[in-house]
Amino acid sequence: ADKAVATTTQAPDETDDSYSQVLTDFLKKSAQPVKDNGAQLIIFNHPRVLIDENGNFYTDADDEKTKLFAQSAKDAGVIFIDMTDYFKALYENEHKLPRGFVNTAVGGSHLNADGHRLIAQAITEVIMEGKLYGTE
Repeated sequence: ADKAVATTTQAPDETDDSYSQVLTDFLKKSAQPVKDNGAQLIIFNHPRVLIDENGNFYTDADDEKTKLFAQSAKDAGVIFIDMTDYFKALYENEHKLPRGFVNTAVGGSHLNADGHRLIAQAITEVIMEGKLYGTE
């Protein structure tokens, strides 16, 4: 009779090159069915937006992890859009936040109309710049 063999696999450390390779491979596999249907996968980073006691904008996003993800997405042929600068500009220029409603925490919760508008703007920019389907 066959005996079941229990194995444990430790997830690679995020600073390890193997983590980057696993992430890239995962993104390639995720993008393939989308590509097979004539489209291109776009992934957004839309971090939680916070305001400190002095009214300054910040996020709790990890810049190094964001850079790693962006590079893995590029290597996998996936468009990655980091919304951090869009969200920061919204706060600095219009004094608005992309997340939250009158009945939720400031900057928390789901994207509001401004957050969705900025994502639509980012998608439009990608299309207008010809970055879809590897035309960049």
